[in-house]
Amino acid sequence: MSYNNKESLPDIIYQLKKLRTLIFPFISSNGSPYEKGKSYVMFYGCYEMLSSFINQVESGRIYLSLDSRGIPRYTNMNQNIEYLKILKEKIKPMFSDEGSPYEQDKIHVNDFHMPINYLDNVLSAYRQKVLHQSEFSFTKDELIERGFEGFASIKQLMNDSSKLPDFSGVYILLNKDSITLDENNKPMYSSFIFPGTGGFFKDRDPNVEISTLQRKMHPDSKVMYIGKATNLKRRIKQYLSFGQGKNIGHYGGRYIWQLRYSSKLILAFKKVSGDVLPENYERELINLHKERFDRLPFANLR
Repeated sequence: MSYNNKESLPDIIYQLKKLRTLIFPFISSNGSPYEKGKSYVMFYGCYEMLSSFINQVESGRIYLSLDSRGIPRYTNMNQNIEYLKILKEKIKPMFSDEGSPYEQDKIHVNDFHMPINYLDNVLSAYRQKVLHQSEFSFTKDELIERGFEGFASIKQLMNDSSKLPDFSGVYILLNKDSITLDENNKPMYSSFIFPGTGGFFKDRDPNVEISTLQRKMHPDSKVMYIGKATNLKRRIKQYLSFGQGKNIGHYGGRYIWQLRYSSKLILAFKKVSGDVLPENYERELINLHKERFDRLPFANLR
């Protein structure tokens, strides 16, 4: 069987439960049932599924529900992952040519007690239905698979927009080290500016209170804005000019220009033509974001 880091959450949980059964004897009174130096192939599938789980959590495909404060429900997933990485390395020798490195009939509490506790946290989160999986989490690799290209910073594009394409399509702005989160997983006040750099088209003030910006942002989403255009080059240049304070009619996505480090954002684009209209593909992406993060992208207001 080949693993591709897209295994379903139920299949992963099945193997994690099996893994717990296999490793629990290490901390039981009878000690390890495995002969030192002997290889145990049944650990292989558990190892691969544990790897898939870790990779999918880190990519955002597997995630915990957030409570009303925007804090992950039930448990700290990042801490869980660090211990599960330790567990992954501890079980890897079990199916290798070298075989088990652990003494048979001995208790190995120091090696397995904490990893088992954090494995239990994951299994409990799944039982409580606060652990979820998304088919699409807007990672760079997933966007490339969907045909996105470019991936240049706002700063680069403001200096040189010559590589922007003259075709219809959609574009997406991604956060890259632009937002700082506090201990409660909320964007810090210092991540924003008031007023921002957006222009006053027809005397309309593009700025909102920083508290509004903080509430609008999802701490786990890298997607800041999704837009569409009949001509991407023309539209994106208008957007960048608006962000430099010029009175240009690109009011959509205006929250971006109240980010202190908006110049670090990454812009990617995709050609949309034929039977698919840019506005329909834009709506599809926004809906995918709502399914995954339960809200619109940061600077999309509808």
